[in-house]
Amino acid sequence: VQFAPKRLAQLRPKQKPKCYYKVAQLRPKCLAQLEPKWVAQLRPFYLNGAPYTIRSRKTDVYIRRPSVEMDTIVYELPSTLHPENLPEPVSIKTQFGEYQAKVEITNNQLSYIRRFQLNKGRYPASDYVSFVDFFDKVSNADNMRCVMIKK
Repeated sequence: VQFAPKRLAQLRPKQKPKCYYKVAQLRPKCLAQLEPKWVAQLRPFYLNGAPYTIRSRKTDVYIRRPSVEMDTIVYELPSTLHPENLPEPVSIKTQFGEYQAKVEITNNQLSYIRRFQLNKGRYPASDYVSFVDFFDKVSNADNMRCVMIKK
C-alpha cells in the first residue's frame, strides 16, 4: 500500500511554495499499519514541544519578534484506502498567539493545513503557566492523526 506525501511546502503569506521533499524521506514516519487499518500522523515533523514549566518564574516572558508558520501537506491516497474519519479542526487563540489546523479531502488527496502565529510582546511572569499551556495544546494538536481503512 502506498500512502505518501505528494508535496510538502512551507508557505508564507503571498508566497508560493519553495521547497519539496522526496516521498521516501517522509513515508516511514507517516503511516503505521494496524491490521486492517492504517494510522497516519498528518504532520510528521513538529515543534520541539512546550517550554519547561518553572514553578516560581521571576522574570517576564519576552517574545522579541512575531512569527507565523503556515504548512500545507497534500497526501495522495491510493485508490484502495479512504479515511475512516477526519480529525476535527483545531483552533486555539490566546494572548500569546493563535493556532489552527484542519484536514480536507478532495478526490484522492488528503490536505493537512496548519497555521501557527506567535505574538510579539512582554508578558508578566505570572502568565508563564498560561504560556506553557498554550505550547502544550499546540504540541498536542500537532500530533493529529487520521485512521485509514480499505475500501
